[in-house]
Amino acid sequence: MALRTKTILIISATLAVLIATLFFVARFSLHRSFAHVENDLSARFAEVERIDARKNTQRAIDALQATIDNLSTKLAD
Repeated sequence: MALRTKTILIISATLAVLIATLFFVARFSLHRSFAHVENDLSARFAEVERIDARKNTQRAIDALQATIDNLSTKLAD
């Protein structure tokens, strides 16, 4: 095999190994980052849903109280 061919093969193999290493390191790093972001967002969405449920429950309680007050007024008359 000629020196030129050996050099090209060695450079190509080295480049392939470096690209593969970079790919796997980037993939692992991004996967961990996205998992962290996903967990953080899930916690925030759960908190928003809890707050929304409390607001809706309070609205229902207020509506029932208004109905009770209205009925109390009519019964007093």
